[in-house]
Amino acid sequence: KIGAKHSIISTTVAKKLNMTPTPLIERIIISTPMKNHTLIDHEYVICLLRFDDRICPANLLPIHMFDFDVILGMDWLASHRATIDCYARTVIFGNVFWLLNLFVVREFANVFPDELPGLPPAREIEFGIELIPGAKPISKAPYHMAPVELKELKEQLQEMLENSFIRPSVFPWGAPVLFVKKKDGSMRLCIDYRELN
Repeated sequence: KIGAKHSIISTTVAKKLNMTPTPLIERIIISTPMKNHTLIDHEYVICLLRFDDRICPANLLPIHMFDFDVILGMDWLASHRATIDCYARTVIFGNVFWLLNLFVVREFANVFPDELPGLPPAREIEFGIELIPGAKPISKAPYHMAPVELKELKEQLQEMLENSFIRPSVFPWGAPVLFVKKKDGSMRLCIDYRELN
């Protein structure tokens, strides 16, 4: 696992800023890189963080630490679609970071606008690339799933949608999925690539 799951604030900084804690409904156990465990029973809700001209809210869990004032966790980074550039000591929002690092975009910066005006206009000719001329999507009945598996599938898909790992699609091509039970008893979602080869 990489990075912190939750966003954290130093207890010293929270006291200096005279912040009011909010009790958690359920206590959280936080594991530190030093293999210590800390039990958290309150948080600081909607703390406003400033990044240049942008202000973003964050819910912060207090932990005794001296090296950092605040650690932005994966919860905050995912919800704000943010990337931390450690070298430049900046936070980049959206997918701008990846575009700026592309050689073509850097080389011809005057050609690419900062903001896109919208979707491209409709064209007279619909363009598509056919790998196999005249190929049609394979029509196959989906795997039968037990109600428990169907519920798990919906939960995992919803979680992936919320974290922007996947997005809704109306594309006629797709791949069947199935579940493989992990050692801990939970289900791992797997794509059955055999049907695509």
